[in-house]
Amino acid sequence: NDFSHDRQLVKLAGLDIETMSSGNFKGKEKISKKGNSLLRFAICNATNVAVGKNKVIRQIFQNKLKERGNLKEAKAKLKIKFAEKFLRAAFVILKNNVPFDINLFNVPVDDPVLSTVRA
Repeated sequence: NDFSHDRQLVKLAGLDIETMSSGNFKGKEKISKKGNSLLRFAICNATNVAVGKNKVIRQIFQNKLKERGNLKEAKAKLKIKFAEKFLRAAFVILKNNVPFDINLFNVPVDDPVLSTVRA
């Protein structure tokens, strides 16, 4: 596939957020899991390894986790957000032929990664 935007790759992995709602009911936001399960498995495992083994990424993760209350549910959601960031970073690296920049992880999750990369 030829992707024109990083959101397409995130959706392919099933890491995009969806909210179940009907009428006045609004459920929790969850990842869709509608994409490629093998890609999602690979990126989530890579995220777990990076958070566990890379000192810089682990420190960024711990800082963000403290902001979110250091709860088990917050940790799981934050790992998904980091997986999404890794996938977006991979998209930028491959599309623009630029090296990996750890500073991409200091950008808020909602901001597009593309705007932080200088080609």
